[in-house]
Amino acid sequence: MRALLVALAVPDPASLRAALQAALGATSVDLCQAPEAAVTWLENRPCDLVAVAGDEPGLVEVIARLRRVSRTLPLLALVPDGSSRTAGAAWLAGADEVAGISALVAGMTLEGLDEVRHPERDVLRRLQRLWHAGPGDALRQALAGRLASRFRDVGLSAEGLAGLTTQDVESPQSAALVVNATTDAEALVLGIRRVKRTYPGLAIVVVADAVLHDAFRRAGADECLGAGPDPDAVLHAVARAQAACRAALDLETARSRETRLRALVEHLPEAVMLVSPEHAVLAVNLAALRLIGAQDARQVLGSPLDPWLDLGQDQLEGALQLVDGVATGATRELFTRTRHLADPRPLLLRAVPFQREGGGAPAALIVLRDAQHTPAIDAITPSADQAAAMEAERESWRTQQQAWEEARAAWEIERADLTARVDTLTADAETSLTLAERLAQTQAALADAEARLQGLDEARARLARVDALGIDIDALPGLVDAATRLAVLEHEEVPALLARAQAQQHAHDEQLARLTEVVASLEGTRAERDAAIEAASLAQARVDDLEARLAGTALPPVAAATPAVASPRAEAGSATSIQRWMLEDVARVGFVRTTTDGRVIDANDRAARLCGLPDATALLDARHLPDAIAALAEGEQAATVRFESCLLTADGASRWIAGARLAAVDGADDFTWLLAECPEARTADAARDNAALLEALADECLAIVEAPSTGPRGPRALDAQPAAEPAGQAALARARVLLAQLATVRRRRQARVAVDDLTGHLTALDPLLARLATDDVNWVASCPDTVIHVPVAPPDVERCLTAAVATMGEALPLGGHLSLRVASCDEHVAGDAHAPAPMRRPAVEIRLEAQGFGVRAPVPSQGLRDLVSGIGGTLETGQDHELSAHLVVRLPRALAIAHAA
Repeated sequence: MRALLVALAVPDPASLRAALQAALGATSVDLCQAPEAAVTWLENRPCDLVAVAGDEPGLVEVIARLRRVSRTLPLLALVPDGSSRTAGAAWLAGADEVAGISALVAGMTLEGLDEVRHPERDVLRRLQRLWHAGPGDALRQALAGRLASRFRDVGLSAEGLAGLTTQDVESPQSAALVVNATTDAEALVLGIRRVKRTYPGLAIVVVADAVLHDAFRRAGADECLGAGPDPDAVLHAVARAQAACRAALDLETARSRETRLRALVEHLPEAVMLVSPEHAVLAVNLAALRLIGAQDARQVLGSPLDPWLDLGQDQLEGALQLVDGVATGATRELFTRTRHLADPRPLLLRAVPFQREGGGAPAALIVLRDAQHTPAIDAITPSADQAAAMEAERESWRTQQQAWEEARAAWEIERADLTARVDTLTADAETSLTLAERLAQTQAALADAEARLQGLDEARARLARVDALGIDIDALPGLVDAATRLAVLEHEEVPALLARAQAQQHAHDEQLARLTEVVASLEGTRAERDAAIEAASLAQARVDDLEARLAGTALPPVAAATPAVASPRAEAGSATSIQRWMLEDVARVGFVRTTTDGRVIDANDRAARLCGLPDATALLDARHLPDAIAALAEGEQAATVRFESCLLTADGASRWIAGARLAAVDGADDFTWLLAECPEARTADAARDNAALLEALADECLAIVEAPSTGPRGPRALDAQPAAEPAGQAALARARVLLAQLATVRRRRQARVAVDDLTGHLTALDPLLARLATDDVNWVASCPDTVIHVPVAPPDVERCLTAAVATMGEALPLGGHLSLRVASCDEHVAGDAHAPAPMRRPAVEIRLEAQGFGVRAPVPSQGLRDLVSGIGGTLETGQDHELSAHLVVRLPRALAIAHAA
């Protein structure tokens, strides 16, 4: 016998080694004083027993490490004498036997270490928690001494049972409850029933009088002991209870797996049978029962195939090979006939592997097909050569497929390499092009410099020849340009050059005279322009006066010498002109004035262009605003209405406008409309300003939240105490306003895409959305006949709807009915302190409604929410009742402008 001694901080390890060798009668005992050395020793050398000597906590850690290396090797723990806590900890850590160090040195013998690994102790070794409930100090102290720190007391009240968490009792081998029922037996029975109902895997052992054992067993106790038991008897009872709980849970798990397996097979569309590796039928569906002539599934379950299929000895062996072959992944086929039908029909059996829950060898899923319409079974049964050829062909196809996959992977790598090389060559080409341009410029400059140098050399040579003739070139009159100087080549040409110079001087004088005349004419033109500007100003004044007269608000003209008298009508006319000037030229806002019945009585050009007309005259001739704009204020006859929408003109152009219809004042019978376009630059500035304001506001809110306060803290602290946190409430209100403005800016910026026909796009997407719904969901889509325009790109609509349909499909786990409806609507947004008038936005509502048993409230993903918000829409979900749920997506709607002929 060979043993290993691991001594941890032992005073005399040599004496302990000799005593252990004498007690065991071992031939040799090796000594290790480091845990790492002991682990290495066990991994490389054979051993019959391991002894670990020491105290907590190092003893428990070393025992656990050695037990992980070998779970079957006997392990002896040597602890200081009288340390029951260390002994219990070593026993639970994995020791097979515990002995005292001093007793061993004194000559104690260790016998029967090969028999210490009992099943009950093996179960108790895995115990992680043990609770004790009820009075009984003696039993508690005894158990605490055996189980060390893994023991604690709980009560059977609600407060005491709160300590029994799901994590502690997750496994049937992880926890146990010992109840010492000496008093109040009725309350303990109710408490045990409640605990067992909540934690069915918890082993419960009751210590009580024998007359109460039946009551506690009916309440759910697994083991019952008499009063005053031995601690070892209690622990062995715990082991038996845990084994019983584990067996019950395993049986329940097996039954649950069998039920799910049978349900899966029953729902398969083809006739199938599931056969175990032991050749017994595990599950069968109704179609298979009809083919084999059975009346009830209970007749077939658990039986072999031979009673139901007409299998000869050869075919029986083939059927068994059919079942056994699936373990290697092979798929086999076999022809046979039914046995119990009056007219036996030929069947084609095909077996495929089926991996069951829990692992193990795969079962055979046998598919049965009626082969009575085949011409001859023997003729179509493949021979051995044909089967080998078919298998070779399949293997060739697999090889080709693998080669194709490898070629595709290599092509992907080569494609990435080529893409990188193309990018590099493109960059090099751009660099080379830049260098070529610079080189061409440098060569041109060099050629120009060489030409100039050559001209200078020629000029020096000619001037040298002139100097040799004794002519002073600077003294010659009229030679003011270099070309004339360089033209002095020969002395015989000097008179002709003098004549040419005089002619040039005369031409210069004439040109100077003409320039003087042009300057004088320009002075006259400037005076005429000033007079024209003054006349235009007088004409504009007359036009304004004529407009005031036509409006009936101007007085007859008064002489210039008469002092001016203030008139309300004149002031009103002047105010109207100033108002129109401020709106159109300064603020660039469209202005329209209409009667209560919608007739246009005044407008400016900017409003007409926003309505799709060239000028204000065309809008006055049309007499009414376009129906798309007039409908934005319907139903609000006496109130101010704000609105914003995307307008689609007849030429296909789209623009995002915002406006308001002001309420009539002091009983007036007209309305004032203000229209303004939201250009991209203004929208970007608004988004940037609002984002900056929101960032500053976030810093302010953070400072308010971090400030010391006696009120509650948390996400809803400001809402909970409006009186205690007025500054926080004001910051919260401003944050909500800024968030609404940012959402509006996002909607306007998103609308800069081409306007799409939503109705036609949904009609084209209907087959795709129908395929997204599962087979057990009935899909119905209802789209209106009218054309609905939305300022959203078609790919965004497709991504949004596919994600929404997938979300609603998850809300129907048992199948049901899923419908899609599209309708036009108007969003009404309440006003705030900055803009008290309500806001109306034309929108289109896409409603997905799910109906069926077990329907759940849809839970949109964050990606779907970001997608809907990114295209300027809103998302709403809800559950109407237990059989119905809905998901609504609202998108901005574009209004088509149409004018009456």
